[in-house]
Amino acid sequence: MSYANRDDIASEFKRLSFTGNDPVITESEVDKFIEEAEALINSFVCVRYNVPVLGAQSVLILKKITIDFVSFRVEKILRIKNPSINLRGDSSKGFEQSSMRAQAYEESKNLLSLIRDAKAKLPDAIAIDENPQVGFGVHYSANGQIQSPVFERYKEQW
Repeated sequence: MSYANRDDIASEFKRLSFTGNDPVITESEVDKFIEEAEALINSFVCVRYNVPVLGAQSVLILKKITIDFVSFRVEKILRIKNPSINLRGDSSKGFEQSSMRAQAYEESKNLLSLIRDAKAKLPDAIAIDENPQVGFGVHYSANGQIQSPVFERYKEQW
């Protein structure tokens, strides 16, 4: 499942197309950037939640994070390939728009850290501890019930 798509990224830029005779960034490159951003997002989110996240509200949050990550990356590439490019269509606001994307990128990066550290929550995502069959611990079942192993001191257990 993809959290964002190419059109979501294109809508962040005015007068920019990933198609045409000679695009600076191609559709396949944008698709690759989205895939990479989503892998990074999932690497943070999987610590607390089952991935891919399917809850509608949670997907909207992750969509915004994906858009922030990819649009920041696209803008960096565009500015390297053509430093005089006007990404907004209004030359007086170009630098301001760039710093806004950088700020959105940083905020999204911080939000991912908060989600990973359980200081922010994805509202309708399935948390790992809500599904005892998934997780990082070692589990065993003597009677068909999933249980965490308990080791006692000074008692033979094997």
